[in-house]
Amino acid sequence: MLAADASGVMLDVAGTQRRAAFADLGAGVIQVEFAPPTHQPGEDAP
Repeated sequence: MLAADASGVMLDVAGTQRRAAFADLGAGVIQVEFAPPTHQPGEDAP
């Protein structure tokens, strides 16, 4: 996703910018994945 506003989103699809209006999109799904941190608290992330 490159940008979003009140009417839709601008997507990068294989290097081509494509605009999708929210009115044209169906219901979406959100997937969240959690993984253990790869560094100790107080250390800079790799």
